[in-house]
Order: sequence, then C-alpha cells, then structure tokens
Amino acid sequence: MTVEKDVTRTAVSIIWDPALVQGDTVEICMTNPDNEESLSVKQDSNDGQSVITYPTDYHGKTDIVVSGSEGGEDSGQIEV
Repeated sequence: MTVEKDVTRTAVSIIWDPALVQGDTVEICMTNPDNEESLSVKQDSNDGQSVITYPTDYHGKTDIVVSGSEGGEDSGQIEV
C-alpha cells in the first residue's frame, strides 16, 4: 500500500451535537452563502464529527447543515 498526502486540498474538522442529530448516519450539506450554490453533500456516521476538504485556493464562507437519518439537525458556518 502507498499512502500520499494530498497537498491540493485543505481539511477542516466540523463537530456537531449528536443529541440534536438523531440516527446512525448523517447527511452533511455544504452551501456557499454568497450565491446559494451547493458545494457538496456527504454521508457520514453520526459520531459527532467529520472532515470537509476544500481546494487549497478556495477562500470563502460555507454554511453547513448536518441532518440525522432519524431527524434533527445542527448547523453553522465556517470560513476558510
């Protein structure tokens, strides 16, 4: 196996409250608030944390909504 670090991406950790977000899995929706363009939708386990990556040359804000597979959501905004 070969492992290489991807230097073309910047990683950002996000944390949510699993008490607000119910279910075994979550859907993480990322939107650019300046133009309402959806950047990405990602499925993940509901362990209260995930990592989002951006191209290294991306600068701006991202609205994040984490929705549980059995209801509830948590949200916030990050800037890179």
